[in-house]
Amino acid sequence: IYGKAGIASSRFDFAENDAVNDGSISSFQNGGAVLTGLVFGAGLEVALASNWSAKFEFDRIDYLGRGVPFTQGGISGGVAFIGTPFSQTQSAATNVAKIGVNYRFFGGGDLVVAKY
Repeated sequence: IYGKAGIASSRFDFAENDAVNDGSISSFQNGGAVLTGLVFGAGLEVALASNWSAKFEFDRIDYLGRGVPFTQGGISGGVAFIGTPFSQTQSAATNVAKIGVNYRFFGGGDLVVAKY
């Protein structure tokens, strides 16, 4: 059983697009930024043989809120317009589950060697 903690950073793009069914009005808001956050995880690893193990791990990443610059615009009555840029605080969170098999090359057991 193990745990982990750390820092994560990732690029996020945010978009909202709206349109009226008859096509008379459409609008958009787009923005993007790199968000940084905290990683917390836990897992279980089980030995299968001298150099082999299997694991299950779950990680939670909470990206902290940050001001993201947005642009906006659209089409109204056939005329395109660009709105006033603005900034809005955005945050995000992700969950990651991992299942895997590991091989330790110098773990004290026999090495896997290809024989021809």
